[in-house]
Amino acid sequence: MTPSVVARLLRRRIGGRESAPPEPPPDADPLNSKLDAMQTQLNYVEMLLEGLQDAVHRRAELEDRRNEELRRRVEPAQLAQDIASDARRRGV
Repeated sequence: MTPSVVARLLRRRIGGRESAPPEPPPDADPLNSKLDAMQTQLNYVEMLLEGLQDAVHRRAELEDRRNEELRRRVEPAQLAQDIASDARRRGV
């Protein structure tokens, strides 16, 4: 393995996220420079994907809580109690 491949693997394993690609050494191989740029872009896409997954998870939890509340409210015993309470309030 070349030193730049090892460095990229170490950065990925550590979980480092870079905002800009590292400056290539003066005698850098153009292929390695392109690989570094692609790795930076991939890290950015992975970060966006993680954010999306978090947002979807939060939304799913919110929907689960809402659905559970609705299920609780339409149970026969609870529904009868709510109807009776409403009738008393309205004086029916």
